[in-house]
Amino acid sequence: MSRNLTKDNYNLDGIDGFLVGIPEFFLFCAILLLITLNIYYFKSKQFKNSSKFSIFVIFITAILVLFNPYHGFAFNDLVFIDQFNKFMKCLILLSIFFILIMTKNKSEIEGINYPEFNVLVLLSTCGMMIAASSNSLMTLYLAIELQSLPIYVLCALRKNNLKSSESGLKYFVLGALSSGFLLFGISLIYGFAGSVNYNDINLNDISSNLGLNFGLVFLISGIAFKISAAPFHMWAPDVYEGSPSPITLLIASAPKITAITVLMILTFKVFKKINYHWDDLLIVLCITSMIVGSIGAIIQSNIKRLLAYSSIAHIGFILLGLVSFSKSGLSAVMLYLIIYLFLLIGVFSIILSLKKEDQPIEALSDLKGLSVNFPHLSISLLIFMFSMAGIPPLSGFFGKWFVFFAVVEKGFYSLAVIGVIFSVISAFYYLKIIKIMYFEGSEDQVVLDQTLELKFSMYLSLIITCFIFLFLPFFQGLITKSLL
Repeated sequence: MSRNLTKDNYNLDGIDGFLVGIPEFFLFCAILLLITLNIYYFKSKQFKNSSKFSIFVIFITAILVLFNPYHGFAFNDLVFIDQFNKFMKCLILLSIFFILIMTKNKSEIEGINYPEFNVLVLLSTCGMMIAASSNSLMTLYLAIELQSLPIYVLCALRKNNLKSSESGLKYFVLGALSSGFLLFGISLIYGFAGSVNYNDINLNDISSNLGLNFGLVFLISGIAFKISAAPFHMWAPDVYEGSPSPITLLIASAPKITAITVLMILTFKVFKKINYHWDDLLIVLCITSMIVGSIGAIIQSNIKRLLAYSSIAHIGFILLGLVSFSKSGLSAVMLYLIIYLFLLIGVFSIILSLKKEDQPIEALSDLKGLSVNFPHLSISLLIFMFSMAGIPPLSGFFGKWFVFFAVVEKGFYSLAVIGVIFSVISAFYYLKIIKIMYFEGSEDQVVLDQTLELKFSMYLSLIITCFIFLFLPFFQGLITKSLL
């Protein structure tokens, strides 16, 4: 379904309106049931039983999203369901599914062996799904808060770890600041546009309206924080480093997919008539993200801090697709999100498989001698690093290629050149990881502790990364059916 549908034809009331949101209702009820089960039933092996239940819930929720036949507006036009947000919800649920299965047998070593972990992850997922289908700025704000608050707690879940507590506190304080930006922007847009409903915000020219201009700046600033786009990236390196690795993977994937989904809806639907104002903001975020991410990662010695700056640079490349304001740009962003998700899953499946002195690895120096001790892991990590750098014929190359093509197609040649330059610069720190693995030896050997779930995640990611050209027609077919 297209988002250009008139709400008169697709406004669902009564039981039909309720059925539009059945996946979210199911997920919320499952969360309440899980809390009860944790207290009264899951007494032995509490975390593993809770994880199994959560994985089953995510699987059923994905089925309900895929096979829900109801599309349109519901709940007094507060939500709207079409093929686009169904696609994005499935991508969010896929990332959560891998996070849960990868964490199931790694909770003790990561210091997160609490059944609350699964409850908080599911609560955050519920917020993400509502945000993806919101049709009102107020619904969006409440959904983003439901998404964010559990993650603040998750970051500080290692109670006796100073870095974990620091990361949770920093994320909470700066997250509260970004929520203030977001809410202030929404209030300004409501005051000057007269509505917070996506269908009723009809802006044609805001050149002379200072209030609306400020509203847009604050709105996009709040969203930019959620995707760690520079200059709103200040929280990312510390939070990535201090959080347990499974939670770092969570922060790096699902919430960002949600925020980019929201940004795509705002770009291609709500504010499409004023893209000459909107794209200026996106271009600034795009260029600064590529600069800060690519240069900031060069000096890092911690794996997760490096991945934090890497994610900032990738956000810059993703925003390139939105700047084009074209269907090809939108499809390029959606494909990039799929590719980047599997790259993250692959990299973190390797990080979670290694430990040193019974502690998770953190420093780049911990990878010394990996090619000698565990050649299959070093080759896998080499492939993921090459793909992130955009080396053909791996998946990362195709992600960047389609984004650059969409930008060039719209005549933004300078942006494409800047993107290529920083893509080359980013190759430096990916190659640095490869150099450490293959050309530096270490007396302190890391220990391999790879579970079946981590093997599955790593090899699936490897298949998609190496043979993306076989999957491209399938992915592009899904994306074409799901475009806004």
